[in-house]
Amino acid sequence: MRLQEKRVPCPVSCPVCNQGSEDDWHVLFGCETSSQARQTAGLALTVESRLQHSINARDVIHKICNNEDSNTA
Repeated sequence: MRLQEKRVPCPVSCPVCNQGSEDDWHVLFGCETSSQARQTAGLALTVESRLQHSINARDVIHKICNNEDSNTA
């Protein structure tokens, strides 16, 4: 997205799923591939429980790092 703002010609869709904008929220939480990766890693509940109470991707990551044990974070 930032490259587009600087008029650098590049696709804005997610290169993994070709759906949705390639922004931090989509890449980390919205893309089906990242969702599958969270489930495989056993982190689905940890992440999803914080998605509803967070305003952006940084907030989700911050809450996980501050509230989970070091192995999970």
